[in-house]
Amino acid sequence: MTESIRYAQSRYGDGAEAFAINLPPQTPPAVYETVIRRLDGGHPQRDAGD
Repeated sequence: MTESIRYAQSRYGDGAEAFAINLPPQTPPAVYETVIRRLDGGHPQRDAGD
């Protein structure tokens, strides 16, 4: 998962802001924390209303 996000970030990201990460529904917060730590940045994707 981390390598896929890293690829997308390098290919499509502009480097201006942290990348939003969207994992499957019901993914535990610990998994998000692990992925973000391995990427050295990013944040969980949030709904526009939150």
